[in-house]
Amino acid sequence: MSSLADERIKNYQRSIERGEGEKSQSLARSLPFEATLSFAPLLRYWRQAVDTRQLAGWLSVSDGDGILAWLDGPITDMQSLAGHRALVERLLTPVISPLHRNRDLEAVLVPASNQVVYATEPFVQRFGVEEGRLDHHIGLQIEGCRAASLRFHILREAFGIDFPFTDSALVAQQDPGAGLTRYYRACFDHSNIDVILNQPDALHESERIDLQTSAGAAVDWIESLVPDAVTLSGFEWVRLIDVTDQHILSLFKTDLIGAERGLSPEVMPILDQRLRNYLQKPELRFGLAAYEGEQLRLLGAIYRIALDPFIRIGHQDPVRLHETFVGRSLFEKKVHVVEDLERLTDRTAYEDELLQAGVRSALVAPLFWQAEPIGVLYLWSTRPGDLSSCDVERLEEVIPLCAAAVNRSREDLNHRIQSVILGSYTAIHPSVEWRFRKAALNYIRRQDRGLRPEIEPIVFDDVYPLYAVADIRSSSNHRNEAVGHDLTEHLTEVEEVLSLAAEAKPLPILDYLKVRASRYRQMLLDGLSSDEEAAIKDFVARNIEPLLDHLSTFSGAVKERIARYRENLDPRQGRLYRQSRAFEESIAIINGSIFSYLEEEEQRAQAMCPHYFEQHQTDGVDFSIYAGASIMENGVFNPLYIRNLRLWQLMVMCGISQRTSALKETLPVPLETTGLILAHSTPITIRFQLSETRFDVDGTHDIRYEITKRRLDKAQVKGTSERLTQPGRIAIVYSQAREAWEYEDYVRFLQTAAYLEPGIEEVEIEDLQGIKGLKALRVTVAPGGSSSGDGVSTEVIERAILSMPREHN
Repeated sequence: MSSLADERIKNYQRSIERGEGEKSQSLARSLPFEATLSFAPLLRYWRQAVDTRQLAGWLSVSDGDGILAWLDGPITDMQSLAGHRALVERLLTPVISPLHRNRDLEAVLVPASNQVVYATEPFVQRFGVEEGRLDHHIGLQIEGCRAASLRFHILREAFGIDFPFTDSALVAQQDPGAGLTRYYRACFDHSNIDVILNQPDALHESERIDLQTSAGAAVDWIESLVPDAVTLSGFEWVRLIDVTDQHILSLFKTDLIGAERGLSPEVMPILDQRLRNYLQKPELRFGLAAYEGEQLRLLGAIYRIALDPFIRIGHQDPVRLHETFVGRSLFEKKVHVVEDLERLTDRTAYEDELLQAGVRSALVAPLFWQAEPIGVLYLWSTRPGDLSSCDVERLEEVIPLCAAAVNRSREDLNHRIQSVILGSYTAIHPSVEWRFRKAALNYIRRQDRGLRPEIEPIVFDDVYPLYAVADIRSSSNHRNEAVGHDLTEHLTEVEEVLSLAAEAKPLPILDYLKVRASRYRQMLLDGLSSDEEAAIKDFVARNIEPLLDHLSTFSGAVKERIARYRENLDPRQGRLYRQSRAFEESIAIINGSIFSYLEEEEQRAQAMCPHYFEQHQTDGVDFSIYAGASIMENGVFNPLYIRNLRLWQLMVMCGISQRTSALKETLPVPLETTGLILAHSTPITIRFQLSETRFDVDGTHDIRYEITKRRLDKAQVKGTSERLTQPGRIAIVYSQAREAWEYEDYVRFLQTAAYLEPGIEEVEIEDLQGIKGLKALRVTVAPGGSSSGDGVSTEVIERAILSMPREHN
């Protein structure tokens, strides 16, 4: 027994002997009736069980002493009662079992009072009894429930009105020294209190009906009784049951589920205290970390970053994390307990840091959600041996709750990150999403710390650019031809309608409109300009369409012809659209074929080396690649990767050429594609442009690359009118000799692999605006070669690159 418990027992015995204690003022106000201590209800029980002589013998008293008679009446001399403690204990045997007196927290009280008549030693050790009364803090917590229970007891015993009521209250007791709290369920029993009704007519029959239907009204009526209406005689029994574990787990669950913003800095200190109380370890500290991207990220740690040495976990590289007992717990999927770090023989540098920070004992439990590792729960203490395998079983209910909370926190954070990304950056390519997530997380951290959040720039330095375009040959001419054909057919239809209307009703205006329509149709024979297209559409919309309903009234033949005219019009365009639709369908088929092929091949390329990829659709498809160490989350990059991507790009362009060539015969309009690659061996810097929500080159030094991309589409071979790009061929544009040498290696390999026809043509390019000195290699794609099979093989690329000379790179 502790010294504190010993002192409490001695104080309790002295206070009982002095007979100190008085009625609770709060109870006196709510129950202003006379209340006296008496063992009469208990003695009635005994007399039903044994006769008076046997009872006196068992209690070790003689009837002549008059003790039983004294116990049977109102007892006011508490000092005299203190001298009969053994007698009281034997008398209370039906209420407080001797088998449980050394274990249970039980006490007997004067009715409607905090005065203690008898208490078990565990009760006194735990709560103390000062001056013969219940501990003030305990008394305050239970008196409301006691008063309500006594009111219902009076209603039942004196007036025959019964309401169901739970005779219990929750009690919290804090240890000021350790800072820990325990919780108890206080249960009351008033069956040993006699209720004596001094005013038989206090309750009228008409009132009884109302009171039986409303517990609140009944309690109010009890409180309205005059003090001498009722007398209470007997004793109250109270028992306190330790419910610390159940209550704290309930609070813990409520805190986790009810937190509006997941595991925030405001919630974590509360959870921290809950677990200290649950395990009853004052030096214990608690934390949660989410596992993302091969790293652990502390949740809600802002409130105690400086104090929690485990915060360093969030900054461990993946290799180092695997070496720690924290990482082993996560990856081995089992709880790890270190009772004393100082005695751990295989400590890592990280664990040495924890020891230097004062951590002596630790426990780490892995958290999983749908079999996926999502984080860890960790506990640590400055006391060696404070945590052991015995604590693992007690955490079995805590761990699933924490796993659910960490999963929710991850989802909430991901939603916030996506909100920042979409609000500030827009949708981004998966290869660089990690960088946007990092920026968004920094934004959220500053926001949570009350600092001004700022959108940080997303810049990737020293990346290698690759650019290629599969363009539809003479697409503008094909479009103009299709539109011109449709407009010619439309004007012909207009002329026929006007001629038939003029026959039915000769009007000069109809002849005038017919002549204008004929003149426009003749103009189209010389080709279509954008001005002429707009003028013809305006002529039909303003001068022809408004007349058609009226012209339909001229005759049945005119009405029938106008109906056929309208049937020929495209309902969405409002004009003839046959050839234009065929052209656009052909464009869509080609672009769809290129897009699907690129999507499939891009997945293979990402497996070779993570890189940023974007594609755009016009009359054809162009795609750009940026690769380098700054784009890769782990920062590991080798020049071999860029060689792989360049060869892959050339092989993909061969595949695009072969696929679009095979489509030609099936297209509504037989279109052809050309291929172009821009070789650029010097790394550049790209920056995400918030205003345009896209990446662009950064700085004047790299802008030449972007200008060259935009001006190559109309490039011509120097000294001729020949376009650089030709159907069935790929033009590789370069500015430095080493770029040509590298691509010549790739071309020779693809010629032996039947992707390309033999031969390489070297040409100079006519000077572009602001761009001079460009040259190109032109190669012919083999019809139906290897690239028309199952796709570009990454294994073939890697073997080819490793076998090629590297002195040009």
